[in-house]
Amino acid sequence: MSEPSIFQPFSSNYMINLPVVDNLLKENQHLLRQEPLKNTVIVYVHHALQTSINVINSLLMLGAKPAFIYILGKSYSENKAVVQHLKALGVTYIDSSAQIGFGEYKRAFKSDINYLWMLVEKHLEDRISDILVLDHGGHAIQSIPQTVKNAYKIIGVEKTTAGTMGYTSENKPDIPIINVAGCAAKRLLESPLIADAVSSKVESIIKTISKEKICAVVGYGAIGKSVAGVLKSQGKQVLVCDKNSLISDNDSLEDIIEKSDYIFGCTGTDLTHNIVHSIVQTQGSKVFLSCSSEDKEFLSLLKEITNGKDFYQNKLFDDVLFNTKAGGQIVLVNGGFPVNFDDSGESVPARDIQLTRALIVGGVIDAIKMRQGNNDFQNNLFKLSADIQKTIVSSWSSERLSECEIPGLFKSIKLIEKESLGVMPMVSGIKAVPVGRSGLRKFG
Repeated sequence: MSEPSIFQPFSSNYMINLPVVDNLLKENQHLLRQEPLKNTVIVYVHHALQTSINVINSLLMLGAKPAFIYILGKSYSENKAVVQHLKALGVTYIDSSAQIGFGEYKRAFKSDINYLWMLVEKHLEDRISDILVLDHGGHAIQSIPQTVKNAYKIIGVEKTTAGTMGYTSENKPDIPIINVAGCAAKRLLESPLIADAVSSKVESIIKTISKEKICAVVGYGAIGKSVAGVLKSQGKQVLVCDKNSLISDNDSLEDIIEKSDYIFGCTGTDLTHNIVHSIVQTQGSKVFLSCSSEDKEFLSLLKEITNGKDFYQNKLFDDVLFNTKAGGQIVLVNGGFPVNFDDSGESVPARDIQLTRALIVGGVIDAIKMRQGNNDFQNNLFKLSADIQKTIVSSWSSERLSECEIPGLFKSIKLIEKESLGVMPMVSGIKAVPVGRSGLRKFG
């Protein structure tokens, strides 16, 4: 067989050049020749953004068949052009279902996950040897039908921290999962990129805020710090509140929201839980902007102010306005969904986010090596291999050499392993520990 090209196996003028992903595939040409995913069903949950096409392209180059790929996006971040390009490849793309009301995103998404697995189970064939789940938030892995678990070897690749939070040494996952979310490269290098991109997206909104208005940033992680930095750089009055460190004269969250005109939510949780009653009694005008995920940041407030309000799916992402009995007004921008997803095709510049896309492909390569190393292996949360991270970071840093300095730990395999979350495989090369499970199909 001739050596596969590292160029896309399908024609798409819409696909962006991602040298870091290409370099990782070059480093693993031996796998491309083997076509290790040719009999693998792939479940892929993602934000349908332009660089997602590169990930699918990588799967195809590793032998995946479009007919065996099932993709589910997230309604608030889906780019329609991306969805159309992916459907044109012949994959099964699950369209996001309609919500039944305000604040019901999670229910609709879980329903879509269940529908996806129903399709997978219905179309499984004898030639299918295994299943690979590339998850985003843990819902797809947690919803795998028991009949599918019993019949097939399944490996997961988790891309977000939310999808790994419930696992401990006592409460392990019931399939092996490559912990891309917890790898050193994602934890230490991706967060500032996301934060800067979110800040860039909200900067146009920030410019419209007059200097006498008070802005609150709730959640002081990477994104919160970046948003606060942009606000301060433009001369805005800023109050900051974080669950781990209370700033601004030790005011409570409730007091900070009461004082503020603009509230930027950066917690990734429902920050309005337990304080809705005081918010809806405001006498002034308050604008709430989510900088996190789904509609969760102000979920309790969203449900309260839309109670009894007519719901229209085509207006799901419109601003929600609510007039309080005290004469104030509450505005939930984008219907409570993140303001950084704007249907532009990418939430972070491709030159930056290619780090994340390469790490996803790296997780797939680790899963392939794990599968090839043993027919049976432990159910656990595994570190993304340090050598793959080192290759990716080296390539990525050379692409942006003049713009940033990469921490020295990424030159050391041992330090990368130390800073990555999860358990180590038994030996390098991702040969996992056998545990003697039986009654499962063998890998072909």
